[in-house]
Amino acid sequence: MKKKRNLIYLLILIVCTFSILFIFKNKINKYINNYKLMNKFNYTYKINSNLDVKGIIDENNIIIQDGEKLIKYNLKKSKRENVLVSVENGYNVNSVNTFENGIIWVETKDIPNISSKIYIKYYDSDNILLIDETTNKILPQLSVSDNKVVYYIADEKLFNIKMVNLESGEMNIISSYESNNSNKKYISQPNINSSSIVWSCMDTEKSIIYIYDIKTNSINELSDNELIYNPIFKGNILLGIKQNIYFDEEINDSYSSNYIVEFDIESKKWTKFKENIISNYVFEPKESIFALAYNSDLLYWTSSLRNGNYVYDFTNDIFIPIIKESYNTNTNIIFSKENIIYYEVTIEENEKLKFIYNIK
Repeated sequence: MKKKRNLIYLLILIVCTFSILFIFKNKINKYINNYKLMNKFNYTYKINSNLDVKGIIDENNIIIQDGEKLIKYNLKKSKRENVLVSVENGYNVNSVNTFENGIIWVETKDIPNISSKIYIKYYDSDNILLIDETTNKILPQLSVSDNKVVYYIADEKLFNIKMVNLESGEMNIISSYESNNSNKKYISQPNINSSSIVWSCMDTEKSIIYIYDIKTNSINELSDNELIYNPIFKGNILLGIKQNIYFDEEINDSYSSNYIVEFDIESKKWTKFKENIISNYVFEPKESIFALAYNSDLLYWTSSLRNGNYVYDFTNDIFIPIIKESYNTNTNIIFSKENIIYYEVTIEENEKLKFIYNIK
C-alpha cells in the first residue's frame, strides 16, 4: 500500500514537473537563446534596451536622456544618479561630449520647424551657455580634443567651420563657404587634434583637404585628384576615404568600392591603410567604406555591408572584433570615448541590444 502511494506521488510530481516545464517552455527557450546570443559579442556591460544612451563619461558611467533631462547613469549599480542638465522642451539630444571642466551637447527638433542648438555647462556653475544655433537641416557634429571643440554648422547663406575654446568660451570662425556654391559638392565634418583641424571639400573632379594650424591660425591645402574625403587625425597621422569605382565582371556592372587611406608625409602621397592586413576585416572589393570615426586610440568605420564589426587599436596595431564569431547582424558603433565604445545590435526590426565595451 505504501509503495503504491509513493508511486502515485511520484507520478503526480512528474506530471507537475512537465506541466511547469510546458508552461514556462517559451521563457526557458528565450533565456537559453539570449544566453547563446550574448556569447556572440564582446562587451563590458549590457545596457537595458529602454535606456536612451547619449554619451560616455568613463568606463563605469554613461549619460542617458530621460524626458527633458540628461542624467548620469552608473553601469555598475544599474542606477540613475544625478541630473546633469535639463533639455529644452520639445528637443532631443543629438550628441554629448564631456571634457575636464564640463559638458557640451547638441539639442535638435524638427517640429514645427527644424532647430539645432549647441550648449555648454561647466561643472562649477549652474549656468547653461548657448554658444550656437541653426535652423538648417544639417545637424552640427562635435569633435573635441583637449580644451577645444570644432564643428560644422550651416545656415541659409553659409557653411561655417567654427572652433570654441572650452576654457574661455572664445569662438573663432575657421572657414566659411557659400551654401549655394554648386562647385562645393561635399564639405566634410571637421576633425581636431591637439594642434590642427582638418576637413575636405570635394567636387566631381578633385578633393582639397584643408589643415588649419591652431597655433599660427594658418591654413594649408593638400590638393589631390584622387577624390579623398572625410579626413581625420590620429595624432600626426592623417587618414581619409578614397572614392573608388569597381567594375565587377561577374555581374557586368560597376559599384562604389571606397577604402581607407593614410597620408605619407615623406612621399606626400596617399597609400592604402594597412594594405596587407585590412582585407581580413573588410570584404573587398564589394564592401565600400562610407565614413570614418576616431577617438583616442581607436578607429572604426561604417560601410555598405557591415557597421562596427571591428575597431582598430593604434597603440597595439591590431584589429579588435566586437563579434566573437561569424554572425549575420546589423552591428553599429554609435560613439566612443578614449578606449570605450558604445554599440547597438539590431536583432529584430524593433529590438536592439545595447553594449558598452572597454577595449583595454
